[in-house]
Amino acid sequence: MLPLDVMHECAVTRALDSQNQEREAMVKNETPYAKYQRVTEEQAAESFSEHVIKEKGDLRWVIAKKYEDGSWCSYYLTEIIVGVGGTLIAHGDIDASIFSCYGKFDDPLQVVSWVANSRIANYLVSKATIGMTAQHTEGMIQRFEPDVAIWEMEDRIKDRLAEIEEDETNDLDEIDDEEIAAWRKAIRAVGGDPWEMVRWELYEDLSDAGCDAIDEMLWNIGLVPATRLYYAQAACRKLLELLDQED
Repeated sequence: MLPLDVMHECAVTRALDSQNQEREAMVKNETPYAKYQRVTEEQAAESFSEHVIKEKGDLRWVIAKKYEDGSWCSYYLTEIIVGVGGTLIAHGDIDASIFSCYGKFDDPLQVVSWVANSRIANYLVSKATIGMTAQHTEGMIQRFEPDVAIWEMEDRIKDRLAEIEEDETNDLDEIDDEEIAAWRKAIRAVGGDPWEMVRWELYEDLSDAGCDAIDEMLWNIGLVPATRLYYAQAACRKLLELLDQED
């Protein structure tokens, strides 16, 4: 029989191998949107991994990396400010983000925790849109990601094929569907022509095909939260971690 310490080490190794296999399977099967989110979150977290608290006040904190000689590194130095109405500002050596509005708070860290733990997609995007009055500013709150656009359009083709398949009078091998043709044409154009041009041509093609709710359908294709939101959230998470270590 193996010694207990060897058995324990073997058990830990098996558990880690199982976790790695699960992660590899998840990464292999993840959607382009999920991949963008995961990679961006990991990059943002890594950017603040060596940060410590440089300054702090009642409503503001500065986090930065400190060199061994005691000097401060300016890379990703970030100031986090809690303002009136529960607005949070994160800026410095990152693209500035402003999130409005948490509302009344008793402790400013409630607002920091709000940004740190809220879902970026949809929710924090909407709060940043209010805070930065940037609903129609390209790339500031959301940006276009070609791989995500292609995936979403391919998904729409699958949905359309499923709709056609429900009609038993159709032969899937001989489908010449105008809507599918429009999506495929747009997919081929992504990465070549500017997306605004591709989207406009797609709009016209889908209109000719008699599709409904085209505006709603096309407005968000390929859009992902801008990286600045992930970095602001990562900075808030790092601040809370550092403050927790002080307690």
